[in-house]
Amino acid sequence: MIDYEEFDKEIKQLVSYNKFSGCIQISNREEILFRRAYGYASRSYLYENKIDTKFNIASVGKVFTSVAILQLVEKGVIDLNAPIKEYCQGLISDDISDKVTIKHLLTHTSGLGDYVGSVNSSSHLTAYEELDDFTDIILNDSLSFEPGTQWNYSGIGYLLLGLDELADEFTKDLIQKEYHSVTYYRPREIIK
Repeated sequence: MIDYEEFDKEIKQLVSYNKFSGCIQISNREEILFRRAYGYASRSYLYENKIDTKFNIASVGKVFTSVAILQLVEKGVIDLNAPIKEYCQGLISDDISDKVTIKHLLTHTSGLGDYVGSVNSSSHLTAYEELDDFTDIILNDSLSFEPGTQWNYSGIGYLLLGLDELADEFTKDLIQKEYHSVTYYRPREIIK
C-alpha cells in the first residue's frame, strides 16, 4: 500500500530541487487513487502544471503510433505494403499516394518531408494544435526521392499514420486498451 501523503512529500522535494515537473496519476481499473500536478509547464513564463496540461512529447508519440499500426497489420486491418491511397484518400496527391506504402511511412523511406520548419516560428505556434491544422502542409508536400530508395526523417509520414482517416475508432480503442499504463515513482520508504 502506498502512503500518498508521504509520496506527495517526496515528489514535492524533487520539484524543489528542479528534478521533476509534471503530472502523476496512480489508478487501478476502478478508480483514480492519486492525481496531482507539480512544478511548471514553462519555467520561463512561470506557467504551473495542471492536471489537464498538455505536454509536448514530440517524437515519443511515433513509438506508440508505429506499434499500434503494426498491431493493426498483425490483425489484418491494415496492409503494410498497400499504397496509402487506400487509407488516406484525398489527403495527399494521387501520384504520391499511389507510390507510398504504410511501410514507407513507418520507416521514413516515403520521400515525404518534415513539417518542423513550417510550424516552429513563434507566429505559427497557435496555428498548429490539431491534426487538421496540418492539412495544407500535407496537401502541398512533394516527394524528395522515390519511395523506398532513401531514408529521410519524415514527420509528415507520421502525421498521415496518425490521422483519423487511418487511425479510426478501432485504432483509438486499441491504443486506449493496450497502452493505458502509468509510469510511477516508487521509493521504498513510501510503499508499506
